[in-house]
Amino acid sequence: MMKVKGDSFSYSGAYFPTMKWGFLAGVLGAFGAVCLTTAMMTSRGNALLVMPIVFGGAVSVSAIVSIFKLHGDVTINPLLWVGMLLTVVGVVIVAMNTPHGHAAAPKPAAVDAPAAEEPAITDQAAETPNEASS
Repeated sequence: MMKVKGDSFSYSGAYFPTMKWGFLAGVLGAFGAVCLTTAMMTSRGNALLVMPIVFGGAVSVSAIVSIFKLHGDVTINPLLWVGMLLTVVGVVIVAMNTPHGHAAAPKPAAVDAPAAEEPAITDQAAETPNEASS
C-alpha cells in the first residue's frame, strides 16, 4: 500500500527524525516492559504495589514532562499538584491495605528413622541345641 501511494522507503532526509523517535520510543517501551516484568517477579510479596506505582507514576511523569516542554507558556492548575499528591497517597493506602498470605508453617524437625530392629529372640530360639535335648 505504501508503494502505491508513492513512498520511497527512504529513512533519510525528512523522514529521519520520525524514524529516530519511533525507534527510540520502541526501545524505551521494551525496556519498560522488561523493568515491569522484573519488578513483578522480584517484588518479594509486594507485586500488588507495582501496578499502582507504574500507572500512577506514568501520569505524573507525563504531566511533569509537559510542564517542562511548555516552558511556562501555560498556567498550571494547582489541582495538578493535588492530583500528584493523591497518587502518592493512593499508593501508600494500597501498600498498607494489601492482603498478605499467612506465614509459612514451620516444617517439622526431621525425625531420625529408627534403626533396623533385630528380630526378637524367643525362648525357644534362645535355647541352645544341647539344652533343648536334655
